[in-house]
Amino acid sequence: CGWMWALAMRTLAHAFIALLSGDVDDAEAMAVELRKTYSDSALDSVMVVACIAQGNFRPAREISARGLRQATAAFDVSEMFRYAYLGGISAMFGGRFGEAEEMVASVSQLALPRDERMENIGVLAVGAAIASRRGGIVADVPPEPDEVFIRNGPFPGQQRDWVRSDLLRSQGDAAGSADVLSTLGDTLWEMGNRFTAAYAYLVAAETHPVEARLRMLDERVALVGGRAIQVQRELMIARIREDLPEMIGGCGALECGDCEDALRQCANG
Repeated sequence: CGWMWALAMRTLAHAFIALLSGDVDDAEAMAVELRKTYSDSALDSVMVVACIAQGNFRPAREISARGLRQATAAFDVSEMFRYAYLGGISAMFGGRFGEAEEMVASVSQLALPRDERMENIGVLAVGAAIASRRGGIVADVPPEPDEVFIRNGPFPGQQRDWVRSDLLRSQGDAAGSADVLSTLGDTLWEMGNRFTAAYAYLVAAETHPVEARLRMLDERVALVGGRAIQVQRELMIARIREDLPEMIGGCGALECGDCEDALRQCANG
């Protein structure tokens, strides 16, 4: 009935705000409780992203895969892009790059309406991240006559700067790539989106691990919830300081796709 739907929307809005504010535990708890009586793709988005931040990759993977299957069966292109993005970032942050690539490929031949491009940016960002890390070619986001039709989304990868960062990374400009994400992090932080800002700072540190990146890891990322976020923060700090024992401990605490590369670079540094 109407009042139950309104209550569900209110809870979903609170979970969404809590997540972006960095209160990952509260957001996840609200999403888990709401899923007992309500389900839609917006709630799935909050749930998957919160699971990724906590390092709970299995439920994130299952929700994304089920949603993509259902959207594909209904040929709902918008929902296909949404779940391909969710599955892509879940796989990428979980170190399953082949699976992330499959998610991108599942919608690569489809096109969204001009007013629904937000999910497309996320899928492009996942594809760009994979390509740049494999030495491939990264294409920038195509220009649009009206910038309003390239809407930035709230979650990691849903801003055009992620693609631009990987474009620079693929060209060998690690410092420039990291600077793009650091600037994005500053903008998002000032807007109150601490969650996505934290990921921007983390990936900036992973891309260009120098002392200058430590301040944001210590002063800002440390304030954001999520077990995986904090383990990744500690791992990046150890990598910058070339502390191999701490890096090994961090990799043991979290399934991390960049661990092998990080350990190799630290050992050879």
